[in-house]
Amino acid sequence: PSERELINFLTLKNSPVLNKYDFKYENEKISIFKDNKEVCSYLIDDKEKLSRKLLELEPNIPGPIYLLKNQSYPFYDSTSGSSVLNTISLINLNSIKDFNHKIKKEIEFERFRGNIYIKGLKAFEERNWINKIIKINDTEFKVLKHISRCSVTNLKINSVQIDINIPNLLKKTYGHIDMGIYLFPINNGKIKIGDIINF
Repeated sequence: PSERELINFLTLKNSPVLNKYDFKYENEKISIFKDNKEVCSYLIDDKEKLSRKLLELEPNIPGPIYLLKNQSYPFYDSTSGSSVLNTISLINLNSIKDFNHKIKKEIEFERFRGNIYIKGLKAFEERNWINKIIKINDTEFKVLKHISRCSVTNLKINSVQIDINIPNLLKKTYGHIDMGIYLFPINNGKIKIGDIINF
């Protein structure tokens, strides 16, 4: 895992055209959607068919495309070049609102692609949680680090259009390019919408 370089993987950062699509992985099947309509669906064992379909849909994507699966070391975009493994991202909606207010523009929260969104917390209060343990239901998480934002956030939702430079505006507004925090789950458990975060 330490040798994985994101530049060698198909990502929104190096292939923004992927932002036109939604991908769903469920029951050993990968489905591709565009404009909320299913384009195609393949069993995970049909890797070659899926790869060919991606190149058919978007011929300018660099090929060939290989799908990789590794049970021991699953891929997370925070893994490469980092000590952060198997993390979950948490975004404070009030931090996004504060950012919107200060730049006088409405940025969709979905651009930050969080796993968990929270409300009811002061803007950027989550920055004080680094190295602390938080608890949701019976599940504990260690707060590892801030999430530095890259150019992927510049893309409008479900579009290849770049309409703003979010990392640059974060830097100008706050002196950093962070939005959100990485959590590491300490134990197994279930969380759901409406749960309260405790310390």
